[in-house]
Amino acid sequence: MTLALPDAAPTDTLFEGRVAVVEPNDGWAGSFDPVGLDELNSIASLQTRVDRKYVICRSDLGELTLQIGSVARVLEIDGRRQFGYWSTYYDTPDLDSYLAAARKRPRRWKVRVRSYLDSDLHYVEVKT
Repeated sequence: MTLALPDAAPTDTLFEGRVAVVEPNDGWAGSFDPVGLDELNSIASLQTRVDRKYVICRSDLGELTLQIGSVARVLEIDGRRQFGYWSTYYDTPDLDSYLAAARKRPRRWKVRVRSYLDSDLHYVEVKT
């Protein structure tokens, strides 16, 4: 499958200004033990994934790192701990996918194209 990708990343206006930015040189990833891709995939295949997302102040990042450092690990591939990717999510005009997830409906779906910028791999993913 070949995907046509834009020459440049879309502007934040595509997302109505809701863009999260993690600065790559903060150095926080270096304080965690590494996990390799093979180990991560073998562990992940045995678990049910649960996502929780939080917004925190930059000033609280150091304390948070100390608190989770004994249980959290960072993906490391070929000595690198930072990887770029771009995701494009698809939904109906009525936002059925988004609203089903927001309302925690038991039957929901998500369709996205994810492009891994460092490896030039692209996947179409359908999650149910």
